[in-house]
Amino acid sequence: MSVFTYSFRPGFFTREQFYRLDADALVQTKPGPPRRIDYRDITQIDFHQYRVRGASGARRALNWRCTIHSRSAPTIRLLPVHALGFRAKEDRSVTYLPFLSELQERVRASNQEVIIRSDERWSLASSRAMGRLRGFGATLLIKSLRPIPTDYLANAGGWLARKLGPFTSAHKIARNNIAAAYPDTSLAWQNEVLDGMWDHLGRFAVEYVHLDRLWDYEPGKPPGRIAHDPPSIQRMIELHESGKPVLIYSAHLANFELLGVASAAFGVNFAVVYRKLNAGPLVDELFKLRSRLWGAPILLEHSRDTSFQMLDALKGGTSLAMLVDQYHPGGVDVTFFGRRCKANPSLAKLARQFELPIHGARVVRLPGHRFRTEFTEPIEPARDPDGKINVQGTMQTITSQIESWVREHPEQWLWAHRRWR
Repeated sequence: MSVFTYSFRPGFFTREQFYRLDADALVQTKPGPPRRIDYRDITQIDFHQYRVRGASGARRALNWRCTIHSRSAPTIRLLPVHALGFRAKEDRSVTYLPFLSELQERVRASNQEVIIRSDERWSLASSRAMGRLRGFGATLLIKSLRPIPTDYLANAGGWLARKLGPFTSAHKIARNNIAAAYPDTSLAWQNEVLDGMWDHLGRFAVEYVHLDRLWDYEPGKPPGRIAHDPPSIQRMIELHESGKPVLIYSAHLANFELLGVASAAFGVNFAVVYRKLNAGPLVDELFKLRSRLWGAPILLEHSRDTSFQMLDALKGGTSLAMLVDQYHPGGVDVTFFGRRCKANPSLAKLARQFELPIHGARVVRLPGHRFRTEFTEPIEPARDPDGKINVQGTMQTITSQIESWVREHPEQWLWAHRRWR
């Protein structure tokens, strides 16, 4: 069993605390003599969301504070930040999140009655309310744009994004990422890619309004908006007929929402891991839209329990799809465009556990308001000397595939995400 450790200093006037996960207990090794808390004695684990306030050494973002209650020991509180000095804090989420995830799994295995809950501080109520208000406005906008012709609306969305995008903070992030990924290219070429990215994002945003009208593929009929890719179609048909689950990875390329529509069109039963937006009405509207177009997918909201939900889906014979091209705290090290970054290892871990095939899927935006969906052959995962799938090596294989996709159409990828940190 792997050894998991975590340490942090709660405040400037306190000593650093060290913790270790043993096979049967959570152990506080320092300060003072070791203190053991058996997993079966842990009755409740609480997560409270709060803002890190301090110097620039720590990110000013939402984090989860963990409180552990047990029958035989005092309450333990774990924080994702380490106090370096007065008002100077270090973000330790990279080790904190995997530590908590493993702790939950071991406690659940030892005590089925443990209570794990999360809540938010009242200080976040205003931001949540503003999110719901923005979501309500976005929902009204989607419904009001519905009568506008699809192509005209996409052109207008692309034009508007190209005009407004450069005034956002994401513009600088995207510019720096493109320059770092393509150091030998001219500034004019980089600006062209950046402009194309905003055009794509604008089109993608308004295409939600007509998502059900974009998919017009019908077997035996001439291609419409969806270009034929016979090998991909055959693989999807074979996957449906086999009835066996597979793992599917994709990236934020073109209108990736069409992948769900394509899977449903070929009868593939799948589950999707997604991040919930802070915009209540919009989330509800998108959920209804995806449920209608994707058939009956299993939508797994990204949370601390997602790993258990993914396991349940696969055990039930459901394929699992994930976007794996963004930064993941606590992920494995991979190289992307020659630079080190963190990748979500979940797919490779599941492949290792169940020996499932891993397929890639992507959407390519074509001229004339058309698209092509592609479903690849299974990748060849990296393996350890004993034949078991190697998680880091397999995620590097997947990341390299995604890099090749981005290089084909760099303007269609989401450069505005902080992939390298």
